[in-house]
Amino acid sequence: MMKNVSKPVLLSLTFPLPPIADQLALIAALDAGRLEAQRLRSEAAATRNNAWEAFEAAIFAADPATDVSSPLLGETIEIGGFNASHT
Repeated sequence: MMKNVSKPVLLSLTFPLPPIADQLALIAALDAGRLEAQRLRSEAAATRNNAWEAFEAAIFAADPATDVSSPLLGETIEIGGFNASHT
């Protein structure tokens, strides 16, 4: 069974704290970690956007059959056992 704890007992409790220099060092390390995490999140977002743009560019690129600059123009390629001509 729990005993009741009075307000004076709670107020009389003491909690040890590290020296102020250690506290400041911990705060600085925490701040540096947060800044690094934000930098990495921003970098990841930029990489994700670049990858998405490259993906869309590849998907929506000009049709090699009609693009006269295409190296595949006039070649026959095999797709799943079928011959497909780009001419």
